Amino acid sequence: MNPRGLEISESCIKLAAENLNEYETSWNFMKPRMLSIAGNFEFKKSWERVSEYSISVVREMVALEEENNNFFINAYGSKTNFLRKFTNTKLR
Repeated sequence: MNPRGLEISESCIKLAAENLNEYETSWNFMKPRMLSIAGNFEFKKSWERVSEYSISVVREMVALEEENNNFFINAYGSKTNFLRKFTNTKLR
């Protein structure tokens, strides 16, 4: 297996597990991110920080997915089954 492919897989699994653990239904749930990063901020500032963090995680996962897709496109020559780039105008 490609070492970078393994790194991508491990990073995706880590991000997905962290996301799952944000919900009360997860066995590893500790407390909401809002409380984890709140510090001495007011509610609005805390919410903005949580939103910024969430957007950065989505961007990181998208970048990993694109790199993974490019790996498979190059390895198997399949340009029709995989998207090279994620296009979503709603992502800030």
